[in-house]
Amino acid sequence: MKTMTFILAACFLWVDAAGAAGPDLKTISCMFELQAEAYRFLRLEQEVLQASNNPVQMGKLKSQIKASAQELFLNVHEARSGLLGAGMQNQHKQLEEIVSDYVSDAIASPDSQDLSTLRFKQNALIRLAAESVQLLEQKLGSPSTRKLALIGRSKVNVERFAYDFEMCKLHCDQVLAGELADLERGLDEMRNSLARHFSQHAYELAKNQMIFMRLSVDRRAKSSSLDLAQHNLIVAGGHLWELIDAVLDSYIGAGGE
Repeated sequence: MKTMTFILAACFLWVDAAGAAGPDLKTISCMFELQAEAYRFLRLEQEVLQASNNPVQMGKLKSQIKASAQELFLNVHEARSGLLGAGMQNQHKQLEEIVSDYVSDAIASPDSQDLSTLRFKQNALIRLAAESVQLLEQKLGSPSTRKLALIGRSKVNVERFAYDFEMCKLHCDQVLAGELADLERGLDEMRNSLARHFSQHAYELAKNQMIFMRLSVDRRAKSSSLDLAQHNLIVAGGHLWELIDAVLDSYIGAGGE
């Protein structure tokens, strides 16, 4: 009963942060947010398993997981108008079902050591949201959507990197180096294409966060303990997310101009 109450409450949250841009840009933005939160949600679930003997840390993580779950439901809800308007009713229904299953499974077995089921549903959510972005871009085909995709992919890449930093098992140095390169390339493209919304000062701050993220990768490679490297990565990634989020708010607030 508590699980259902939580899910229903989350479903009816509504924050119309992108109302000025109409449903199209908002819907595409929601698809990227879903991908990013899918990575974040499972990373937090993994951290809960690692913090089982730390009540203070556990409390913080539980709060973050709740916030991430709410973001998943919220973005499906906010995407509804745009998806239905684009004739993508099936995609919206599938997104609702996958998000509900994803969160419900995590709540039903919070102490499970086997994350394979959650990982399967995470992959399904990321794949469906990415496919929906492609369909929306094909339908709209405007410069605004292409620029929005630059921002959205950068947000996804921040969370994908944090997820893989913690979860990868093989060839981690290569994987993480490649993802850092993707992230840095995305920042450069945003600065070149969205200078009005991504100032030189903000760009330099973002590049500084990349330095700390790179140092975290180096520390991870040289030490068996992830604690400090993980903490530094999460802090730097959080600052980078805020900088990219500010670009998104500015761009959508200007109606994609």
